[in-house]
Amino acid sequence: MPPTPPTKTQIRMGDEHRLKIKNSNILNALIKHVEGTREMSSSQVSAGLGLLGKVLPNLTAVDANVTGNVAVTIERIKYLLDNDEDPDS
Repeated sequence: MPPTPPTKTQIRMGDEHRLKIKNSNILNALIKHVEGTREMSSSQVSAGLGLLGKVLPNLTAVDANVTGNVAVTIERIKYLLDNDEDPDS
């Protein structure tokens, strides 16, 4: 039987949204395994990590060389976080 078209109260889910749900299910399964509430074989864990590697960015360490007065910038950021107005505007 062909799928029924969405009615006014139904929302059609796009492919991108469906993919996000699938990816979150993989992540949730891995988290539950780490917490000890779900059993997974080593091949399931490897497959899950491989799939996550395809959809999540791989975070790597970045080394930055900075010159100049960095302390002033840090103090300005702290000020902006603590106050509603920018002192330079």
